[in-house]
Amino acid sequence: MGQCPRFGEAFIQPQVLDLLVELTRHRKTFAVATVIEVVGSASARVGSRAVFDDRGVNVCGWVGGGCAEQFVGDESVAAIAEREPRVVLADLDDEVFGLGVACGGTMRVFIEPHFPPEKIELPHPVPADCIREVSYVLERLRMEPVWTDDSFEARSLASVIVRVARAITVARCASGEALRDVRRLPVRFAPVRIPPLRKAILVGQSRITEALARWLVQLRMEVLAIAPAMDESRFPAGDGCRCLQAGYAPITFTDDAAAVVASHHATDPGMVEQALRAGSPYVAFVASPKRVADALSSFGYTDGDEVSLPLFAPAGIDLDARNPEEIAFSIAAQIAELHENGSDSPAPG
Repeated sequence: MGQCPRFGEAFIQPQVLDLLVELTRHRKTFAVATVIEVVGSASARVGSRAVFDDRGVNVCGWVGGGCAEQFVGDESVAAIAEREPRVVLADLDDEVFGLGVACGGTMRVFIEPHFPPEKIELPHPVPADCIREVSYVLERLRMEPVWTDDSFEARSLASVIVRVARAITVARCASGEALRDVRRLPVRFAPVRIPPLRKAILVGQSRITEALARWLVQLRMEVLAIAPAMDESRFPAGDGCRCLQAGYAPITFTDDAAAVVASHHATDPGMVEQALRAGSPYVAFVASPKRVADALSSFGYTDGDEVSLPLFAPAGIDLDARNPEEIAFSIAAQIAELHENGSDSPAPG
């Protein structure tokens, strides 16, 4: 008797992976469905996977028999329409599929939609050879330009980033304002004057800080990344970015460097307060509105207070960011506005 396959070996078929590459290369819309739980009797197993096109047709793989496949196909179409992943419950024991056959179990399936690069309308940069910078920015965000008849002056990469951020907010019907001003927080932030930023201290290692470091180095900022366990290979190489393996306390913030606190650690609010006390000209806190509200409360602010601090929490601008690269870009766009000119309002609106 042969050995039983280890978890996942029998179900992540090479042909599925090959198809994902092909569909992505040809800019197709599709959804990947993966069985994540099975209770009772079902023909599929945990790890079974299938690819459905935008009509809900299974083009490769397996997530169960005809009843389950139809259900997952319909849910894949819905996930694509909403542009959001979902977890669905297929109750195979309740004859919900209308086939008159109860299979005897339930199955949870994670459905993840995939899309071609998002198209963003942009005016032509002037001078024309700056189109390379625009293409670079959009490619990193997995987007493609749709050129309009207008033009804009591309003075620097910072101006390109700000212009792209504005175009994304228009495409997504977002506000483009600082997230601290559009999220429901118990305080109101007063405008503050922030100088152009040339240095940055990034606290914590994650896909967000790694991506942000790459953006800021491209803006010719001096970046110091700090985390207890650093994988320096994930940050930009060269003199523009230094990595320091150190604990989160104490960290020496300075009055000439932006501070971005993104460790997602319990000590984050304390580091934010420390950066503010050190006179950091721009302090960004990568956190949910609830964590921001809790931090403001710990600083002594109450409902209705006006806060006059260079604190941007949640960090970044509202461009409906959907992944770590876009979150990092929203922060970079906020900094780019200051890096370029300085402003009372860092949001590129």
